[in-house]
Amino acid sequence: MNFFKLNALTVAIAATLAVDTAQAVPAAQLDLLGQNMMAAAVNNHGDVVGTQLGLEYKAWLWRNGAFTYLPHAANPQGIADASAVDLNDAGVVIGRSYGGIKGNDSPTYWINGTVTEVGLGNTSDFMAINNNGTMVIGNNLYDTVSGIWTDTVSFYGKAINDSGTAAGYQSGQNAQAALYSGGSTTLLPQYADDWYSVANAINSQGVAVGYGGNGGLYSHAVIWENGQAHKLDSFKANSSYHADTISDNGQVVGAFRDWSGFSSGAFLWTASSGMKDLNDLVDPAAGMTLISATDINEHGQIVGLAHSQDGKGFGYLLTIAESIWTGAHNGSWDDAANWDWNMRPSELQQVSLDSDTSKTVIGPAANAQIKGLALGTQNLDGYTTLKLNGGDISPESLHLMIGGKGILTGDGRINGDVYSSGKIVADNLYAYNVINQAGGVLTGNGAIHANLGNEGEIRVAAGQNLLVDGDNHANVGKMEVISGELEVNGNLTNYPNSGVIAGRNATLRFNGGLHNVASVALTGGYNDISGDIVNHDGGKIAITGLGTSSVFYDDMVNDGEIKTATGAGSIFLGTVSGNGEFTGGGQVFFEGDLRPGHSPGYMSVDGDVSFGTGNTLTMEIGGYQRGTEYDAFDVNGVLNLGGALDITLWNGFSAKAGDLFTLIEADSFLGDFSQIFFPELAGLHFDLLRDANHISLSVASTSAVPLPASGWLMLTSLLGGLFNQRRRVVVQA
Repeated sequence: MNFFKLNALTVAIAATLAVDTAQAVPAAQLDLLGQNMMAAAVNNHGDVVGTQLGLEYKAWLWRNGAFTYLPHAANPQGIADASAVDLNDAGVVIGRSYGGIKGNDSPTYWINGTVTEVGLGNTSDFMAINNNGTMVIGNNLYDTVSGIWTDTVSFYGKAINDSGTAAGYQSGQNAQAALYSGGSTTLLPQYADDWYSVANAINSQGVAVGYGGNGGLYSHAVIWENGQAHKLDSFKANSSYHADTISDNGQVVGAFRDWSGFSSGAFLWTASSGMKDLNDLVDPAAGMTLISATDINEHGQIVGLAHSQDGKGFGYLLTIAESIWTGAHNGSWDDAANWDWNMRPSELQQVSLDSDTSKTVIGPAANAQIKGLALGTQNLDGYTTLKLNGGDISPESLHLMIGGKGILTGDGRINGDVYSSGKIVADNLYAYNVINQAGGVLTGNGAIHANLGNEGEIRVAAGQNLLVDGDNHANVGKMEVISGELEVNGNLTNYPNSGVIAGRNATLRFNGGLHNVASVALTGGYNDISGDIVNHDGGKIAITGLGTSSVFYDDMVNDGEIKTATGAGSIFLGTVSGNGEFTGGGQVFFEGDLRPGHSPGYMSVDGDVSFGTGNTLTMEIGGYQRGTEYDAFDVNGVLNLGGALDITLWNGFSAKAGDLFTLIEADSFLGDFSQIFFPELAGLHFDLLRDANHISLSVASTSAVPLPASGWLMLTSLLGGLFNQRRRVVVQA
């Protein structure tokens, strides 16, 4: 078997062990939608609608990076003189057709590009639509499914949630924020000494936002919750604020006007983080100032208007790019309140789990689509543990990065690769590949269902059972099992120079086989090792320590060194082959088959050797050069014979009378083979000769009478008539 022709994935895993866990993530990604493309709304699929300004207004839909102009009601083949102001998750777009069939400023909606004019007549009132297809248009509600109108009288709506509650204001001498539901209007309280207010939006929880004031130069953003009006905190004095939208996560976006500097900007507010200037999230190199924020979806995507440094207007889509954990110990991943933007991370966010104090994050309970995940990578004072809770985490980047202050445990799946320089405590983790980097520790009493690459440490302590279940695994670090059990499904390669597998009172199960090109050290107690092992040239397996006993249950190919130190013992129950050395001076027991070399070859043992009753020593004869053309087995100690000796001719070799092959050399012999199998060659007779230090095979003509000079069995009972058959000799004790 050629070690260097192993599955390429094993090599690929080892090659990725040095991946850097530090990844810079921008606070937000800014996408410009084009000059004069005024963005009005965004749905939860990331579709954006708005209006292109110019000599003729054009309604547009932006989806998956491409624009579609929406047709005019009076001229479905044309795209001029229309505007789009809102859309729902079903993709129904609403807006106006200027000079339409039913009015000069006619409410219109588009479904899959098909235009329908509502028929209210001329109106410049605000419009919005919910996910059930109900529109609010000024003091009217319109159901796009049934076509039914509802007159809201003096209530003027600006938004409507999926429960059918509209937010807006009650008209009169002074406008007052109000809600409309079930045919009745409810006035919202004024904040402090405000004498006017407007509710611009309402979410599914019934929380409304807007603005209020008392007739002066300045207005302020207001939130209405549980029947109370609260002013949103602000970050600029001498400024006016208005809140335009609130998401179901409780995120509020809007705009402000700084009257002292006559500048404008956009803001994002959450209950946990307060009000932030959205421009602080934008890379200054973009050369853009966000002057309004008109909508936000559940994934942290914001639309509005931006100005370039030369004053040109651009519609934009701003995506919050990072979600940072701000929750308490044992907080739930699934609770939006535990994240910095009051938003459960989505596929658009890179997730960062770090803390100044040690915390555990539990979850998710279901599938969480995210952009990427970094756990404990900021080297803060506390350790952050992610305890999976039966759900999946699916990072678009296909990477989970665990830093020195990160711990991953629990029951769940990472649909990607895990790179760890921190700690993984196995419970029931599924992943594509787990790369335990330098400094990383993998431990626990459980299972890792993944391909494993180890550059750090794998520790299996007393009483622990660690299962690594994959196809290909690579070790260039240390795998240590002390009075525990390590089971590996799939091929494991222990790479040269730094790979160490250490066991003491250990059970090691290499169910897919072990390729050792480095070091395996069994240093105490009783060790059980199962699975086929190839100990390559340069590989070393050491059984050391007084009284240490190690049992190898399956096949062993030894082309390196297996050391059984004085006072220790090793037992081989499978087939042993190869050209390597058995060193150390300890006791070596062969209870399976022993096949020196690779057809043929040389094998030597430093120490006493015993052949068990179930052992078969196979010696191949293919020429006259000892150890290269015919098998040779040497023992620097006492060889206790037992089992069977099977002598075969290899590669068509034909011996001749007078040939002598020294098969075995030892310091001394005890016992005998119970059976001996000779090859067949017409006209030739094979005899086994033994002296104090050698066992040799002699070849004579059947016409000659063999007269061996030593005290070995003369085997004269063999009949010449049987020489044309393969001979079996039963040796009587």
